[in-house]
Amino acid sequence: MIQNALPEEYRKTILVLFGIGLLSGLIRWQYAAGFALGGLASILLYIRNDRFWSGVLDTGTSTKYTGIFHFMVNYLIMAAVLLAGALIPKIFNIFACTAGLMLIKISVIVKEAFLHERKGGG
Repeated sequence: MIQNALPEEYRKTILVLFGIGLLSGLIRWQYAAGFALGGLASILLYIRNDRFWSGVLDTGTSTKYTGIFHFMVNYLIMAAVLLAGALIPKIFNIFACTAGLMLIKISVIVKEAFLHERKGGG
């Protein structure tokens, strides 16, 4: 399921960054727990968005109300992760939760800025 949703070229970068985030557990295990929660939510949000927009493109129709419920659920998922970090700090670190939520964004930046092979001898 995840393999079909995540592009092949980003999958390795996401896994490496997820592993690095989990290594923060060597400092405090709450960091790793928060990053894991945020990272899993980030991957879930990516899959939700991929399926939603693929469905919209397949139907070929949209209105000004297209996606309101979808995005409300997305924001509720993000809010739940951050609330878990704020309300249960003995288990989840809120800053690590935030970093985990940005896992997909960070992986795109790392892949495109540092690991992207330049074509044309650049």
